[in-house]
Amino acid sequence: MTVYPLNPGPSWNVPRVQAPGCLGLLPQYEIEWWYYTGVVEAGDERFSVQVSVDRLGAGPLGLSFGLLALGRGLDDSYRISVGYGVGVWDDVPDPIGLSLATVNDDTFALSFSPVVGDTRVRVRYTGGTPVGTIGSTYLLEASGADPSGSFAITVPLTDRRGLVLEGISGYVGPGTPGTGPVGHGAATYEFAQPRLEIGSGSLTLGERTYELTGGMLWLDRQVMTNSDVAASRPPVDPARPDLAIEQQELYRGDWMGIMLDGGVTLVLATFWQPPCPPAFPLQWITGTLVGRPPLGGFGTVYAPTDPAALNGGYGLLGARVDSTSFDFDMNVLDYAHPAESPHWMSPNSKKTYCTAWAIRFDKRVQAMGVPGEIFVRAVTSGCENAVAGQSFWEGGAVVYADSACERRIGVAAVEQMGFD
Repeated sequence: MTVYPLNPGPSWNVPRVQAPGCLGLLPQYEIEWWYYTGVVEAGDERFSVQVSVDRLGAGPLGLSFGLLALGRGLDDSYRISVGYGVGVWDDVPDPIGLSLATVNDDTFALSFSPVVGDTRVRVRYTGGTPVGTIGSTYLLEASGADPSGSFAITVPLTDRRGLVLEGISGYVGPGTPGTGPVGHGAATYEFAQPRLEIGSGSLTLGERTYELTGGMLWLDRQVMTNSDVAASRPPVDPARPDLAIEQQELYRGDWMGIMLDGGVTLVLATFWQPPCPPAFPLQWITGTLVGRPPLGGFGTVYAPTDPAALNGGYGLLGARVDSTSFDFDMNVLDYAHPAESPHWMSPNSKKTYCTAWAIRFDKRVQAMGVPGEIFVRAVTSGCENAVAGQSFWEGGAVVYADSACERRIGVAAVEQMGFD
């Protein structure tokens, strides 16, 4: 199967999508979701945060679910709450399910309440510049419960980068039907508010409330249609065949949204080979520096402000199994002793996930303000989601300048899917 992060023209060329309306309901797609993931700080303490709302179907029979997950770095604890709703509405103040008013320059109000479960989510625009632009402000409120008790988060957010397309054009999808193992796949459109800064707020775990002093969340906004023949799939750009990435599964690997303190923002996606026992029985032990190069990868560097760049970003190519040329190369943190590198095995799914990475960058990327090598470590090791029959890892991480993970230079949102 072939994946094309395609760039056929100027920014915001994704078919049937425009800003800021793309933050609202897009019922022409089968599935869509809003993920707020990252790191919040309370003095010297760090917490992993994930707040998400997903939609399947529309109208009174549409299904939705909300999720709140909080991980505390100090004791490596993790709590997750999932709620399920019925009804997807374009403007209902207090729904049982999902409600999202039509989005325009001065309106954004998302609300989720469950039929089953305890998770509740509200996000609303509160002012500043127009919705989706640098300087716009929002309030995120989410609450939930698990067997150990209730937990919640309330944070004001300030957009420090503005709405961007992920990749270059925002399109990531399958290649020609019949070329992959099953001959079809999912086409997604992906865009983001990649730097939502937290200046204050609160986080509650049981009886204790923490006053927040900082942090950053990444809003990952995706819409998807499953189809044997993706009618919306644009053709391959013959001028940029290097942007076609061969791989066997779209979501077997790591996705990272990286927010460096200096203002530079990156999104990186790397697709791993399948397990290959006995030498490589677990796919989390992977990377060119352990002799297990990925099938491919792509990404984007978003400069703080650069009107010359399409979408404010520059496309990147990841290391791949058949080439020694790359813009970035993602490896496990301790690539000299890969089996000892930080990782975590889920007691529920029995999947093993990497929890720390070393990522090196080519000189071209370094010229954009990115260090030659960065080191990423999860705030909490056990950030596994188990929703609708799928298990995957999603949580916040801290970015460091050194392999000892002592000199902090940013934060990240990390997703791992399709693992063994």
